[in-house]
Amino acid sequence: MKVKSLVALVLGLFIFSSCNSSDDREEDIASAGEIKTHQVLDARSYTNSVYFSFSKNEIVTVTDVQADKNWDIIAYELENGEIIYIPE
Repeated sequence: MKVKSLVALVLGLFIFSSCNSSDDREEDIASAGEIKTHQVLDARSYTNSVYFSFSKNEIVTVTDVQADKNWDIIAYELENGEIIYIPE
């Protein structure tokens, strides 16, 4: 009887000691990036595309898409309401 109690006690201690919340390392936990600013892009028309520059952190005006490289992504709306982002 003492052996069964001792085995149960050791097994219980082993199970509960292995489930410690402090085992989570900080580098294993993904942290969300901080949003400093946000901007709503009005891209309701395919002909009125919105060009955004990450280096300037603003919407830029583009007259010639092929020649002007001051933008990083373009947003426009399709017929079913989706907004598409196309990398340069």
